[in-house]
Amino acid sequence: MELAARSLREAHARGEEWTTPAGSCFAPRPIGPDGKVALVYPGAFNSYPGLGRDLFRAFPSLLDSFEAQAGDPDRMFRAAQLYPRTQTAPERRDLMRLEGELGEDIPFMLATGTTFAILYTDLVRERLGVTAHGAFGYSLGESSMLFATGGWRRSARRDDRISATPLFRDRLTGPRRTVRDLWKLPEDTPDEAVWGSFVLLESADRVTEALARHDRVFLTHVNTPTEVVVAGDPARCRALIAELGCPSARSPVGSVMHCPAVDAELTGLAELNDHPTGSVGGLELLSAYDYRPVGDLDRAEVARRIARTLRDTIDFPRLVRTAYDRGFRYFVETGPGATCTRWVHDTLGEAAHVAMPVDRRGVPAARSVAQLAARLVAHGLPVDLAALLGPDPVAAARTPLLRVPVGGGPSVPAQIARRAPAPPAPVHATPGVRTAVQAAVGAPVDAEDARPAPVAAVSLEVTDLMPADPTLEDTEVLTFDGDPLAFLPWAEQPEAATPPGAAQDQPAATTVPTAPTAHAGTASAASAASAASATSAGDFIRQVRQQMVATHSVVMETQRILQTTRWPGWRRCWTATPRRPARPGPSHPVWPSPRSSHPWSSSPRPCTPPPRPPRCRRPPHRAPPVSSGTSGSSSPSPPAVSPTSSVPSSPRSTATPSGSGCPRRRTTSSPG
Repeated sequence: MELAARSLREAHARGEEWTTPAGSCFAPRPIGPDGKVALVYPGAFNSYPGLGRDLFRAFPSLLDSFEAQAGDPDRMFRAAQLYPRTQTAPERRDLMRLEGELGEDIPFMLATGTTFAILYTDLVRERLGVTAHGAFGYSLGESSMLFATGGWRRSARRDDRISATPLFRDRLTGPRRTVRDLWKLPEDTPDEAVWGSFVLLESADRVTEALARHDRVFLTHVNTPTEVVVAGDPARCRALIAELGCPSARSPVGSVMHCPAVDAELTGLAELNDHPTGSVGGLELLSAYDYRPVGDLDRAEVARRIARTLRDTIDFPRLVRTAYDRGFRYFVETGPGATCTRWVHDTLGEAAHVAMPVDRRGVPAARSVAQLAARLVAHGLPVDLAALLGPDPVAAARTPLLRVPVGGGPSVPAQIARRAPAPPAPVHATPGVRTAVQAAVGAPVDAEDARPAPVAAVSLEVTDLMPADPTLEDTEVLTFDGDPLAFLPWAEQPEAATPPGAAQDQPAATTVPTAPTAHAGTASAASAASAASATSAGDFIRQVRQQMVATHSVVMETQRILQTTRWPGWRRCWTATPRRPARPGPSHPVWPSPRSSHPWSSSPRPCTPPPRPPRCRRPPHRAPPVSSGTSGSSSPSPPAVSPTSSVPSSPRSTATPSGSGCPRRRTTSSPG
């Protein structure tokens, strides 16, 4: 506000527009709504990495309309090349190298240029409500113009033809065999020495006068009154630039276009631009073929005109002046970048006009569109600001979908629906079994059962196709991506008798058949068939769940067996708690009595087994030797060995008893 207070008065006095970096605009001399609006379509080589990255986030409804019209949205959008994924953030040199590679990929440039021309046209005309009166394009931008305005049917777009044609593989790009054959160049000539394009800051008249003294050099583009593009033999192009003494730079785009060298490929270019025509809805389309409005959209004639346009020099200032003379004052660039916007400014100069792009490189989509809308409104052009001031109405109407692909076949609810096409027949209550109707209407449960009353099952895709399940006892509702999903336990519980009037109101999302009364008449043949279908549906659900339970049981049993198999090895190799040194005794090992318990099992604190202990076997029990004396008495037998006891060890022992079968190792005391 402080900036506006200081600058607005001065801007009004000078009669100049006043704008802020955020996009606010003040026009002291507005053009008004009488000026006609022209949509300007840039050439095919303006796409760049990251183009339109946040467009669908700002305007989600554009994605819906694009996917509805495009046969293969992912291929037409070329997302993998526009938004390459890397493990590290690409540096500036990496982005420049990537952009150079994309500039040589004409199929990519044509596909993305046409795609964003369609998206930006729909954004301006349908979302912002701007009434367009005409359009014109720069070079290959005429093809984008025809698709975006309806001159060519969008459904007939075939980007695969561009990728398959040899014109944009090795004839007009890459090795440029068309030029090699025309000039009879040796096969070992490097590609960069065959053809080159250069941007010159010089007037077209002076360049045209100098071209008469240079062979194999052509004036291909006139961008502004002081900016042109020449192409041809790189060495001879440099000689021309040296003669003119003007600033210049080699263009990263080196395709053979807009020169007589394309004459041999005119037929192929016409076939490539042969598409079914449609209706432009009263728009006035201007073409660089003759710099006049396009008349009848005859399919063959349009293809021939496009091919001829790609052969002749493109004079963009002439197109702009033609549009201005026909009453166009607003020029909205509906394509990648803002090159044509700058050229329109340089061409019209101080003449009253407004030139604004939809896309600005490096500027978020929402801000760029807001700047466009603010300037149009400041000049008095009607604009619908609902797309900028509120949520996208089309996106808000979208309902979330829960799609569960299972094996590529039809969904489980659809299979169940086919098996149960009609409501079930009367089913009488059976003690201990919960019927489908009782489960659906939510009959009361015994007072001893504290669980909540059951609710109806919710289908995964179509709520009115999932029948009630006779095996259900209770239902827990989980939330998955905004939609309720029923998790249904499988245990059956006995049910109390259903009192009269137990039926409850049904949930709005589920349609449940009315419970039959006890005085219902004899069921008809159709009712019997419906009952059989319902029974088969219940059996189907029950079998699927039984198989799931059986599989789960096998997995758990396998895990238990694996754990119990490894556990004894840990117990045998685990070192016991140190004890007092034993008194001197016989040389044979003394085994503990059956009453002694393992220190590990008697310890109240949990202990963790050592990592991957070596497996060892318990020494077999050997009877102590019996000594025979003169008196004939034998030494007392050792106590009985417990099958679950282990050999106590000393903290300082370095080897196991003789004959134990365990490898030698140093033993430390157990931590408890």
